[in-house]
Amino acid sequence: MEHSEEVEVVKKALELEKGIDKATKEYNSLIQEQYPELPPAPIKREVTKAKYPAIKSNVKFNYLLCIIPAGTALLLCFIFFVLSIYSGLGLKGLFIFGFLGFLFLGVCVAWTLIYIFKIWKPKRDDDIENIKRSPLYKSQCEVIDSRYVEECNAVDAEYKNALDEYNNKTVAEYSLNKQKWQDQRDLRLHKIEDLVGRAKIALSNHYEKTKLIPEKYHRIDVLEYVYSVISTSEYTLKEAIQDYERETQRQIDIAQVQAQQDANDILDRQNQIAEKARRDQLIGNIVGTVQRHNTNKTLNNIFKKM
Repeated sequence: MEHSEEVEVVKKALELEKGIDKATKEYNSLIQEQYPELPPAPIKREVTKAKYPAIKSNVKFNYLLCIIPAGTALLLCFIFFVLSIYSGLGLKGLFIFGFLGFLFLGVCVAWTLIYIFKIWKPKRDDDIENIKRSPLYKSQCEVIDSRYVEECNAVDAEYKNALDEYNNKTVAEYSLNKQKWQDQRDLRLHKIEDLVGRAKIALSNHYEKTKLIPEKYHRIDVLEYVYSVISTSEYTLKEAIQDYERETQRQIDIAQVQAQQDANDILDRQNQIAEKARRDQLIGNIVGTVQRHNTNKTLNNIFKKM
């Protein structure tokens, strides 16, 4: 077979191999493709009801009514405590005036609690209840309730319209578009399968008919190397394959040499680390010996002086 015919044989095999590889990658990519997810359904908007108007009682806290009696009792308490100390009656005076002082202190606390929880707070609570039952306050609350109901009805209507549009339009369009996409993808996959099948048959027939390229070289990387050699030189197919083998072996040898060099570098670093550790240990031993020698020498001098 002439050189130009060998070039054409390799070229056709390379084109078929590349075409099959490209189509196979496209096929796998189409298989992995996923149609976008369905848009989420509408969410019903929450309605927050407005708070009723704050009620402010008209019953004021009477500080004078609370403080004056309590202050008077507290003042008497202080006076009796002072008398219990300076009365000159001894323990008897301390007991009598101290008792009266504690009594008025109790009166002060009791009156404060009575005023707050028995007088002022019940009046305030009654006043708040009266305000709640007043026509003005009820009308204000009714306005708030009616606005809340109206807003809830508006939200319900809005949600119903959005849900109807979602179900009748969005979902329907999504299903239709997804089905079209699936049909187009299936058609494309079928065409690629047919193309790859015919290309593999043509490639098999080409290898069987020419019987020039050994089976172990039926790879794109090998065919590209061989084609680049025979298409740009007078090398025969056999010589190009032999050159490929030599180049492959050369790359293997380079990789092995590099791997051995890397291993040697690692071993050298390990040896350096071990040598440094031994050197540090030796230095440490020497320092320890010197320190012990100096210590013994110092002790001997002390004993001699004794």
